[in-house]
Amino acid sequence: PIGVEDDGYQVTEDIERGEGAPPDLEEIDYECAPVDYVHWKDFGHSQARTWEEVGQVWRWVYMTREALAERFGDEMARRIPMDQGPDQLNAYRDSKRQQNLAKICELWDKETLKVYWFVKGMPQVIDVRDDPLGLEGFFPCPKPLYATTTSDNLVPVPDFVLYQDQAMELDILSDRIDGLVKALRVRGVYDASQPALQRLMTEGDNNALIPVDKWAAFSEKGGLKGSIDLLPLDTLAQALLQCYQARADIKGQIYEITGIADIIRGQSAASETATAQQIKGQYAGLRLRSMQEDVALFATEVIRLKAQIMCLKYQPKTILEYAAANQMSEQDQQLIPQAL
Repeated sequence: PIGVEDDGYQVTEDIERGEGAPPDLEEIDYECAPVDYVHWKDFGHSQARTWEEVGQVWRWVYMTREALAERFGDEMARRIPMDQGPDQLNAYRDSKRQQNLAKICELWDKETLKVYWFVKGMPQVIDVRDDPLGLEGFFPCPKPLYATTTSDNLVPVPDFVLYQDQAMELDILSDRIDGLVKALRVRGVYDASQPALQRLMTEGDNNALIPVDKWAAFSEKGGLKGSIDLLPLDTLAQALLQCYQARADIKGQIYEITGIADIIRGQSAASETATAQQIKGQYAGLRLRSMQEDVALFATEVIRLKAQIMCLKYQPKTILEYAAANQMSEQDQQLIPQAL
């Protein structure tokens, strides 16, 4: 949400009052239109099919006792319970610190053109004000970045839902590959009368020879072939290769569903021509262009709201200072009164 003080200004300096001056005379020291980040759990709006049909938006704000007294007054601040805090931070707070915040709801109603502040557990609204900003669309925030939505409501659908079946298959294959890799090791049996055969597998190094007692009897039994038998690994190795291939195919399906082509991921076959690479890049951009346009539109709406607040609430002096009007040419400076 974007906003300023109730009258559009931030007052930080008092003017010295002389004789006959009106009481509580204040001077505007600084004006700004800050942009606040609101966590998705603290933001909400009324149910609607499109953003144009939304009638109410709200956000939850966590305030200390001092902030409540400054905003709503000392009497109201004493009545507001201090027993709330962001859920994701409760695990890192002690029980005493959790009581230091109040959870305030700030609701903007487009139908009545009013802003309401209330707290759960209190029967009355703690504050009500008419439209404080006078924005064109009333709401102090642009349409949120919903990502993927359906046509009947504005509840976002996680992109993972689009390929969750393939993701489950990918998990199963990864588990099987892990089991096959662990099973793919040299194992077998040997003649217990020849302990040197075990040393051959455990102690043998490159270019190492293991002595064998009773060589004549050992050779009569067929040597190594007649005294040791290893577990065949051909079946396990073939199954492992098939799992690797199946996993690569599933990953390809996920990339096709999400629109992340190999050219974007930095992977491509060296045998493909430059024309083929260019076509793939163009079509991949088409799949992602809608998301890029949503982000650009969101940023544009934020800047538009800031510009409206500046034009409606700022003093002309402040606008001229931000625009560096004193550095403009004389011809441009003559147009300033018309622009203001």
